[in-house]
Amino acid sequence: MDKLFDEFLGIYLNKSNVGNTPENKGQCTGLVNVWANYLKLPHLWGNAKDIPLYADLNKYQRVVNTPTGIPPKGAILIWTGNYNPYYIKGVRRTGFGHTAIVQSANVNTITVFSQNDPLGSKCIIKKYPNYNHVYGWLIPKIAAQPKGDDVILNEIKAIYDGVGTPKEKVDKIFALKR
Repeated sequence: MDKLFDEFLGIYLNKSNVGNTPENKGQCTGLVNVWANYLKLPHLWGNAKDIPLYADLNKYQRVVNTPTGIPPKGAILIWTGNYNPYYIKGVRRTGFGHTAIVQSANVNTITVFSQNDPLGSKCIIKKYPNYNHVYGWLIPKIAAQPKGDDVILNEIKAIYDGVGTPKEKVDKIFALKR
């Protein structure tokens, strides 16, 4: 997942109006849905705060935030509607929430790849000092990525340099998973 996230970041960092529907272009959900598409996963419908309700749990693992929880790189972080409330005639209303992609995290702070926070911003890296109003995160369930040629060659070299008869070494090499 790290490599995929880094590739995605390289493509979309500092881009504006990222999204895959007319409704989500430039919104936080736009960047997150382009990320889901990049991972060949289904669209996440609704406002940011609603994403956990509609996510396909066969494709995403839903994790509720706890005081000791740490989302992994590439997870989709979701804030509740209390993150960005708005007011009508002085009455506080629940907002649409927010969503972003985790770059790094610990139990105290979180750094994400985000769009439209602050309002109207392009795709940026943003560090949050706490998990206030974070509902939780979705961990994409993606198929294992094929190993690169450099990894395969290193595994073959380790087998070749290791112990065993020539036949055992050849058998181990042919048993390698790509």
